[in-house]
Amino acid sequence: RLFLEDPDPDDPSMPLRKTRGCKYPSEQTDDPDFRDEFGHTCYWYFTSRDVCKKNEAAAKACPMACQSVETCWGSPETTGSSMQIWHRWMDFEPKGSWGTTCVGRSTTPAKEAIQCGLNAPVVDPERCAEVGVQKCGPQDCSAHENDIPKLVACLGDVTWVRPEANDENLFIPCKHIIELHDPTCDWDDSELDKVAEDIANSTEWSIKFWMEVQTSECVQPQMRLLDGSGNTFSWLGGFVEGIVLDRPLGDGCLKD
Repeated sequence: RLFLEDPDPDDPSMPLRKTRGCKYPSEQTDDPDFRDEFGHTCYWYFTSRDVCKKNEAAAKACPMACQSVETCWGSPETTGSSMQIWHRWMDFEPKGSWGTTCVGRSTTPAKEAIQCGLNAPVVDPERCAEVGVQKCGPQDCSAHENDIPKLVACLGDVTWVRPEANDENLFIPCKHIIELHDPTCDWDDSELDKVAEDIANSTEWSIKFWMEVQTSECVQPQMRLLDGSGNTFSWLGGFVEGIVLDRPLGDGCLKD
């Protein structure tokens, strides 16, 4: 109750949290209609964040872009554990048709790509030929962990292929974990074991994020979550179209 109702010393009629206290993630929404005196939007302030502190109106209208408010974590209604993947706005530009890859800081793209190759399912070579995969089944490339060009060559086009399943664009080729990696988006996974334990106990989990779409015709982003074996265990994409690849193999435009 104190957290929710403690009055603002400058305006006792208002709770402190409503005027200048921390905000829950769901309350941190940039105003899409905001324009400063020069016509700059919240996205401009995101790319020029140092300017935020010079414009009080922008800091108030663009809390996500400016990182101008403290985040409240937890609530009396919340049970279980949680973790924050990124602590700031992220600006993603696809590095290839399969987007951009980010890995936990406790591992490396090379380790994850090797694990992906080792755990590729054993399937009939004819099934691999049907989907155009030449390196069919598990590939042990662990000897090349410290030599990235040799590791990529060893992995080739190995990817998860399942018998009698329509997995188009769902599983990323293992080598792309390395080739499309962006180190600036690697995330703090130090609390992941605790969260995973709670997920196993409750059999429930959710992920929450906010995005600013830079196009008027496409719904983005699309996201794959890969487990330690390289398997896509969950994904976010279109309910109708499925995952749409970025250029050059696709147009990166998800409409449904």
